Amino acid sequence: MGKFEAGVGFSDNADSPFEAPKSPHSIAETGLDPRLLLNLTMKLMYLEGLDTITAISATIKLSGAVIEEILEEARALNLVEPLGSVSAALNAEMRYGLMEKGRAWALEALAQNQYAGAAPVTLEQLSAQIRAQSISHENIVRPTLEEAFSKLIVAEEMLGRLGPAVNSARSMLLYGPPGNGKSSIATALMQAYKHHVYIPHALEVAGQIISIYDNAVHRPTNPNDMGETVATSLRVSRKNDARWVECFRPVVMVGGELSLEMLDLIHNPIAKFYEAPLQLKAMNGLFIIDDFGRQDHEPQALVNRWIVPLEMGVDFLRLQSGRKFDIPFDCLLTFSTNIPPKSLIDGAGLRRIYHKIEITYPPRSDWEKVFHLMAKHLDLEVEPGLLDWIVDELYTPSGEPFSNFHPKFMMEQNLAMCGYHDVERKIHKDFLKVAWANLFTSE
Repeated sequence: MGKFEAGVGFSDNADSPFEAPKSPHSIAETGLDPRLLLNLTMKLMYLEGLDTITAISATIKLSGAVIEEILEEARALNLVEPLGSVSAALNAEMRYGLMEKGRAWALEALAQNQYAGAAPVTLEQLSAQIRAQSISHENIVRPTLEEAFSKLIVAEEMLGRLGPAVNSARSMLLYGPPGNGKSSIATALMQAYKHHVYIPHALEVAGQIISIYDNAVHRPTNPNDMGETVATSLRVSRKNDARWVECFRPVVMVGGELSLEMLDLIHNPIAKFYEAPLQLKAMNGLFIIDDFGRQDHEPQALVNRWIVPLEMGVDFLRLQSGRKFDIPFDCLLTFSTNIPPKSLIDGAGLRRIYHKIEITYPPRSDWEKVFHLMAKHLDLEVEPGLLDWIVDELYTPSGEPFSNFHPKFMMEQNLAMCGYHDVERKIHKDFLKVAWANLFTSE
């Protein structure tokens, strides 16, 4: 997947002030076409051999009462038949099997699309939930931001600029020379958020299914509860709608492999349903475009793609049929680049990025803090006078500026040479000289 990263930078101390979607107790309350639910049930019974209301409920993520209603319709159409109880107990569940017409129905439904999973939510339901749990509803105060950056060396002035940018929930550009923490700052921002959000497994638009929940992106607050329905009898159902998974706010990071196509609905011609674009998977969270300017597409084209969403707070997506629909655009869009911004995009594009923050070379005092922090992380001792020696022998003769990635780079290479030469695991000046040479090329 190249540089694509997801599920990074989450806070483990989150809660949710947002009301969870409530479980529907009838087909009508799902907001979905009854035929869609019938088709989905027939497919699952055919593909997975599900034969009880509890088993079907656990997979489709709808209450037992809704599944019972679907099966009543299936019986009326001669698609399923009762096969008897699962046991001799008086309260034992009834088993159901597909009739010949039901198997034919399932095959026809699979020919339309091969989606067989949790029931989707409607566009209206998703739009309302995105607005209810908007990232703009979570106000970040300075102590919270300081806690989020506790493992990084960030200047006070920088925190003063990052805080308002985060609270704006609009867009920001982090720019400056490479190796000074732009990507680390971007991902650490998500540590400041504490609220949980609800992510649907899938979305239905005009009869088409769009898969949204992604194990590579979304992190459930309870990994053991993937929105599974727990039913101990035919009519027991969850209070909350199991079509939604309670998650930490998502973080999606994509680098040089980003293409405009990844920002549109992705249609699988074989399975005949869609996968949500990256910005929809990042909804109510953080979407980081790292290495901005190193994509195959022109940077201006990528920025142009965001003009309407950034200005209107709405994104427009198109199905293969040509049907367009709009959905709230709610994520903190963050660009990170080491290329001068004015050489990437024009003034109109820059104007639409609300916060532009330069991440510069650190002063020596911050570089020393980074060095000590990394040495502690690698369980290495920094002997007295070592940093003065590095400055006098390496930095001063070369004229190179201090950079935040240098300490990690040099110490890791130092350890690699310790292993190779089978010598004591500590910082060796001779090894640091070799590591320093590996930082640069002659041309």
